[in-house]
Amino acid sequence: MLKNGAIYFVGRFGGAVVTLMSVAIYTRLLSPGEYGVYALVLSGALMAYAGMMQWLTLALARFLPAYQGQEEIILSHIATAYGATALLVLAGACVLVLWLAPSADTHTVLVLGVGIFLAMSLAELNLITFQMRGKAYRYIQYAILRVTVAAAIGVALAYLGWGSVGLLSGVIAGHLCIVLLNLPVTWGSVRRNLLRKQLFHELAAYGFPFAMTGTLAAIINASDRYIIGILIGAEAAGLYAAPYDLAMRSLHVLMMVVAMAGNPIILRTYDADGEAAARPLIRRQVELLLGLALPAAIAYVILAPAIAEVFLGKAFQATARELMPWIAAATVLNGLQAFYLALAFSLPKHPLRQTYIFVSGTIVNVVLNFLLIPRMGLMGAALATVVAYALILIGSFLTGRQLLPLPLPKARLAQTLAACTVWALILWPVHDTTALAPIFLHSLVGVVAYLAIFCGFGVGDTRRLMARALHLVFGFMRPRRYGRKP
Repeated sequence: MLKNGAIYFVGRFGGAVVTLMSVAIYTRLLSPGEYGVYALVLSGALMAYAGMMQWLTLALARFLPAYQGQEEIILSHIATAYGATALLVLAGACVLVLWLAPSADTHTVLVLGVGIFLAMSLAELNLITFQMRGKAYRYIQYAILRVTVAAAIGVALAYLGWGSVGLLSGVIAGHLCIVLLNLPVTWGSVRRNLLRKQLFHELAAYGFPFAMTGTLAAIINASDRYIIGILIGAEAAGLYAAPYDLAMRSLHVLMMVVAMAGNPIILRTYDADGEAAARPLIRRQVELLLGLALPAAIAYVILAPAIAEVFLGKAFQATARELMPWIAAATVLNGLQAFYLALAFSLPKHPLRQTYIFVSGTIVNVVLNFLLIPRMGLMGAALATVVAYALILIGSFLTGRQLLPLPLPKARLAQTLAACTVWALILWPVHDTTALAPIFLHSLVGVVAYLAIFCGFGVGDTRRLMARALHLVFGFMRPRRYGRKP
């Protein structure tokens, strides 16, 4: 798990760096209003993906390991379901363009949104295939390629004056590069004669409840910017979306790489050897999740002024300083639920119980947005998100332990919190400055101190990993002695 986690971390970190740099450029090339349009269209495509296509990705991830040596059976069913859904979406989009869209701008936005939805869905299916086959290097190569192509084309078109249309076109190009390069490799084995009605039912029975949960999570993630757009305007939605994207994406990546490395192993172990064999792997996963996410969130809380100045345009910075600490807290709550507590529902295959929890959380989020935004502005939307994710986390913990009690490493959590306290104390003296030199110095000292404490406690088996890394480094650096027999 640690080896795969390191590989995924390097790849996802590279992709995250590209994404963060692209946000820094986007917010300097676009006005808040233009960024708001970009964020609203992209959020709409993500919600559509969560509602109509994510169940395919989840079903593929869950069933592909069980069909080793017969992968063409699962891939044939997934490809057929994707094609049928894509045709329905295209037909619906044509109706909207012909009858409901009144202006050329609306036509363009609708077409781009549908293009992102279709390309992203197929790209995610390709990537999840690499992940579940254990091809970590292939996964990270294409993940980095996607964000790089999207950023390069988006920045070029935005610089030429295309605004939000340019950014959205770049997103489509990034997804398509994965699809076109892997079309014959991943989907060349698809066969119509392999289709079985019973397997479609099994895939749907597993995937649909998770799709419902994913849709509700996407609504929580995106409804605030739509409600802001309705109540205040697209410019306010852009001011909110930029710091939200910056904090949410970067923190989410840290937690995602742990799950990407651990989940396939946990699933295979649980299916083959049972709950007892999977529990140590789950324990290690939550230790690493907390060990990566908590110090990163603390950095967003303490260093918000500096992060905003470096990564966002001037028009976005004042809002980002206020919002990023709350968005960081919401991201940690969401990540713990999605990458840890959700295992209590996915492993025993009872996803519908989780859906009920998300229904309640979504209702609370939407109601709080309408109540708080008129009174507190953008801060009200951030607070509504934190409250919603906190309720979902609590509900998932209480309900999930009835299905599959997950290990809760209390001692390791206390040790991680101790390390985070030292990290926060080292960063605090530079909490109100934007000068990069002292921030870099304090951050460097803080990282060394945190890693020393974290690895000293052996949280997440990191002590063994560091020992292996040091052995490799010093073994490589050791001078060769000539004249001695091997």
